[in-house]
Amino acid sequence: MKTIAILFQAFLPMFVLAQNLVSINPDSANASQTLNVTITGNATHFNQGSGTSIDFGFDQGSGTSVVNSIYITNNTSIIANITVPSNTFTGDYDVYAYNTIDGYLSINNGFHVNGLTPPSLVSISPNYASASQTLNVTITGNATHFSQGSGTSIDFGFNQGSGTSVVNSIHITSNTSIMANITVPPYTYTGDYDVYANNDIDGNLILMGGFHIGNAGIKINENKSSITIYPDPVRDLVTIETKQTAALRNSVIFIYDLKGKLLFQQYLKLGKTYIDISGLAKGIYILSLNSNDKTEVKRIVKE
Repeated sequence: MKTIAILFQAFLPMFVLAQNLVSINPDSANASQTLNVTITGNATHFNQGSGTSIDFGFDQGSGTSVVNSIYITNNTSIIANITVPSNTFTGDYDVYAYNTIDGYLSINNGFHVNGLTPPSLVSISPNYASASQTLNVTITGNATHFSQGSGTSIDFGFNQGSGTSVVNSIHITSNTSIMANITVPPYTYTGDYDVYANNDIDGNLILMGGFHIGNAGIKINENKSSITIYPDPVRDLVTIETKQTAALRNSVIFIYDLKGKLLFQQYLKLGKTYIDISGLAKGIYILSLNSNDKTEVKRIVKE
């Protein structure tokens, strides 16, 4: 037991004296401010390790270092003169130290900057739609650069990689406003979906759960439809019966699975149209009728 106690005492300093950064003082500043800060370490070797340096997380590759000079007072203390870049966003940033003995050390979110308001998405109007609906929406941002940033784009969380973009067009009206024409896929489920905006200045912005789909694709247009589908459920042949209206001329029938994969398409015939689905597996499918002025969606149950 005495031998074990001696070994434990020998290895204990290795755990107690692990190198780390413990504080920075002062720990906040304003954008564009120049000031001295003191970085304090524990069991560090600032004075002994070669290549000792300090850096900050708000140095975002602008080409100008935020650290003007450093003065190593001892192995655990460094005074650094820094200038916070004028374009730094308000937030908490990491502080880093490095030398050849201690390696890389950091204080996570150790320094606060009162700076520019970070860009964000604040609203979308209207903020709801039904499956298959096409509509105009206005996306509003705060401190954004929609008209200045190149490659500005909009996307929605219900765009699930079907190969067809839900955004038909966008019109940038100002730095903080975009009008987008979108079509909600017919197989979209009821729920709240994220809205995304991106450009080379603002980066990726998200409005979490900002857009609501009120009707699942398999439930929309069940009433007052201009088409009737039977039998239900169906085994082999689907019959689509239509009213004799000119509005349905040149309409196209699409059949999707519940993941949005297009399985079948053909032009609708006035009167009755027959579709053979005997080759499909048992389950639920989505039939979408796209006419000149509207889209109707129905559910097909294959037995």
